[in-house]
Amino acid sequence: MKRFRSLIILIPAVYIYYALVAYFGAIISSKYEIFPAFNWSLFTYVSDVRDLCEVEILSIDGVRLDRPTRLAELQDQFRAGRDATVLKLLQKVCRAKYTGRDATFEDLRDVFESRYLSDKKNVEYRLVIHNYEPIARWRDGSTISTQVLGKYQTGSMPN
Repeated sequence: MKRFRSLIILIPAVYIYYALVAYFGAIISSKYEIFPAFNWSLFTYVSDVRDLCEVEILSIDGVRLDRPTRLAELQDQFRAGRDATVLKLLQKVCRAKYTGRDATFEDLRDVFESRYLSDKKNVEYRLVIHNYEPIARWRDGSTISTQVLGKYQTGSMPN
Protein backbone atom coordinates (compact mmCIF):
# COMPACT_ATOMS: atom_id res chain seq x y z
CA MET A 1 0.00 0.00 0.00
CA LYS A 2 2.86 2.31 0.81
CA ARG A 3 4.34 1.72 -2.67
CA PHE A 4 1.05 2.56 -4.28
CA ARG A 5 0.91 5.90 -2.42
CA SER A 6 4.46 6.64 -3.52
CA LEU A 7 3.50 6.02 -7.14
CA ILE A 8 0.45 8.22 -6.82
CA ILE A 9 2.73 11.05 -5.72
CA LEU A 10 5.66 10.23 -8.03
CA ILE A 11 3.80 10.13 -11.35
CA PRO A 12 2.22 13.60 -11.07
CA ALA A 13 5.52 14.96 -9.70
CA VAL A 14 7.32 13.82 -12.87
CA TYR A 15 4.70 15.50 -15.05
CA ILE A 16 4.93 18.71 -13.03
CA TYR A 17 8.74 18.61 -13.22
CA TYR A 18 8.67 18.29 -17.03
CA ALA A 19 6.11 21.10 -17.33
CA LEU A 20 8.20 23.39 -15.11
CA VAL A 21 11.40 22.63 -17.02
CA ALA A 22 9.65 23.25 -20.31
CA TYR A 23 8.12 26.54 -19.19
CA PHE A 24 10.87 28.05 -17.06
CA GLY A 25 13.74 26.49 -18.98
CA ALA A 26 12.95 28.60 -22.03
CA ILE A 27 12.90 31.73 -19.89
CA ILE A 28 16.01 31.00 -17.81
CA SER A 29 18.26 29.36 -20.41
CA SER A 30 19.07 30.27 -24.00
CA LYS A 31 19.48 26.57 -24.81
CA TYR A 32 16.62 24.94 -26.65
CA GLU A 33 17.18 21.68 -24.86
CA ILE A 34 17.83 20.96 -21.23
CA PHE A 35 19.36 17.57 -20.65
CA PRO A 36 17.93 15.12 -19.56
CA ALA A 37 14.45 16.62 -19.50
CA PHE A 38 14.33 17.68 -23.14
CA ASN A 39 16.78 16.32 -25.64
CA TRP A 40 14.70 15.71 -28.75
CA SER A 41 17.08 16.71 -31.51
CA LEU A 42 19.77 14.18 -30.70
CA PHE A 43 19.83 12.80 -34.24
CA THR A 44 19.49 16.11 -36.08
CA TYR A 45 23.21 16.67 -35.62
CA VAL A 46 24.21 13.25 -36.94
CA SER A 47 24.80 12.97 -40.67
CA ASP A 48 22.82 10.34 -42.52
CA VAL A 49 25.62 9.92 -45.07
CA ARG A 50 28.76 7.86 -44.48
CA ASP A 51 32.07 7.30 -46.27
CA LEU A 52 33.71 3.89 -46.27
CA CYS A 53 36.89 2.69 -47.92
CA GLU A 54 36.71 -0.78 -49.39
CA VAL A 55 38.66 -3.08 -51.65
CA GLU A 56 36.98 -4.35 -54.78
CA ILE A 57 38.62 -7.38 -56.34
CA LEU A 58 38.82 -7.28 -60.15
CA SER A 59 40.67 -10.52 -60.91
CA ILE A 60 42.16 -13.48 -59.03
CA ASP A 61 45.14 -15.36 -60.47
CA GLY A 62 44.44 -13.98 -63.95
CA VAL A 63 40.72 -14.82 -63.94
CA ARG A 64 38.65 -11.65 -64.31
CA LEU A 65 35.53 -11.49 -62.11
CA ASP A 66 32.15 -10.64 -63.67
CA ARG A 67 32.01 -7.43 -61.65
CA PRO A 68 34.19 -5.68 -59.08
CA THR A 69 33.51 -7.67 -55.91
CA ARG A 70 34.01 -6.57 -52.31
CA LEU A 71 36.58 -8.55 -50.37
CA ALA A 72 33.95 -9.41 -47.75
CA GLU A 73 31.90 -11.18 -50.45
CA LEU A 74 34.80 -13.47 -51.33
CA GLN A 75 35.07 -15.37 -48.06
CA ASP A 76 35.54 -18.64 -49.93
CA GLN A 77 38.60 -17.18 -51.73
CA PHE A 78 40.18 -15.06 -48.97
CA ARG A 79 40.32 -15.64 -45.23
CA ALA A 80 40.39 -11.84 -44.85
CA GLY A 81 36.78 -11.72 -45.98
CA ARG A 82 35.85 -12.91 -42.50
CA ASP A 83 38.29 -10.63 -40.64
CA ALA A 84 36.84 -7.48 -39.09
CA THR A 85 40.26 -5.87 -38.63
CA VAL A 86 40.67 -5.51 -42.38
CA LEU A 87 38.25 -2.55 -42.36
CA LYS A 88 40.34 -0.65 -39.81
CA LEU A 89 43.48 -1.11 -41.86
CA LEU A 90 41.68 -0.14 -45.07
CA GLN A 91 40.52 3.15 -43.54
CA LYS A 92 44.16 3.97 -42.73
CA VAL A 93 45.31 2.93 -46.22
CA CYS A 94 42.70 5.08 -47.94
CA ARG A 95 43.30 8.05 -45.64
CA ALA A 96 47.02 7.95 -46.45
CA LYS A 97 46.31 7.72 -50.20
CA TYR A 98 43.63 10.42 -50.12
CA THR A 99 45.83 12.87 -48.19
CA GLY A 100 48.88 12.26 -50.39
CA ARG A 101 51.12 10.60 -47.80
CA ASP A 102 52.72 8.28 -50.34
CA ALA A 103 55.35 6.65 -48.11
CA THR A 104 52.77 5.81 -45.45
CA PHE A 105 50.38 4.59 -48.12
CA GLU A 106 52.97 2.22 -49.61
CA ASP A 107 53.87 0.85 -46.18
CA LEU A 108 50.22 0.25 -45.26
CA ARG A 109 49.48 -1.19 -48.69
CA ASP A 110 52.33 -3.70 -48.25
CA VAL A 111 50.90 -4.71 -44.87
CA PHE A 112 47.40 -5.06 -46.35
CA GLU A 113 48.54 -7.13 -49.31
CA SER A 114 50.79 -9.44 -47.32
CA ARG A 115 48.29 -9.97 -44.53
CA TYR A 116 44.96 -10.10 -46.38
CA LEU A 117 45.57 -10.88 -50.05
CA SER A 118 48.37 -13.44 -49.76
CA ASP A 119 45.94 -16.36 -50.15
CA LYS A 120 46.29 -15.97 -53.94
CA LYS A 121 49.37 -15.43 -56.10
CA ASN A 122 48.01 -12.62 -58.21
CA VAL A 123 45.18 -10.29 -57.24
CA GLU A 124 44.10 -7.20 -59.15
CA TYR A 125 42.07 -4.87 -57.00
CA ARG A 126 41.04 -1.28 -56.58
CA LEU A 127 40.65 0.94 -53.56
CA VAL A 128 37.35 2.81 -53.52
CA ILE A 129 35.60 5.22 -51.22
CA HIS A 130 31.85 4.68 -51.17
CA ASN A 131 29.63 7.55 -50.08
CA TYR A 132 26.29 6.09 -49.00
CA GLU A 133 23.25 6.25 -46.77
CA PRO A 134 23.44 3.26 -44.38
CA ILE A 135 19.79 2.26 -44.59
CA ALA A 136 19.65 2.48 -48.39
CA ARG A 137 22.86 0.46 -48.69
CA TRP A 138 21.56 -2.14 -46.28
CA ARG A 139 18.31 -2.46 -48.25
CA ASP A 140 19.59 -2.60 -51.81
CA GLY A 141 23.37 -2.05 -51.80
CA SER A 142 23.10 1.40 -53.39
CA THR A 143 25.66 4.15 -52.96
CA ILE A 144 25.47 7.88 -53.57
CA SER A 145 28.90 8.00 -55.18
CA THR A 146 32.04 5.94 -55.56
CA GLN A 147 35.52 7.40 -55.89
CA VAL A 148 38.26 5.09 -57.15
CA LEU A 149 41.56 5.90 -55.44
CA GLY A 150 43.62 3.55 -57.59
CA LYS A 151 44.08 0.14 -59.17
CA TYR A 152 46.74 -2.21 -57.82
CA GLN A 153 48.08 -5.68 -58.32
CA THR A 154 49.81 -8.17 -56.07
CA GLY A 155 52.24 -10.90 -57.07
CA SER A 156 53.55 -11.59 -60.50
CA MET A 157 51.61 -11.32 -63.74
CA PRO A 158 50.32 -14.65 -65.08
CA ASN A 159 51.84 -15.91 -68.35
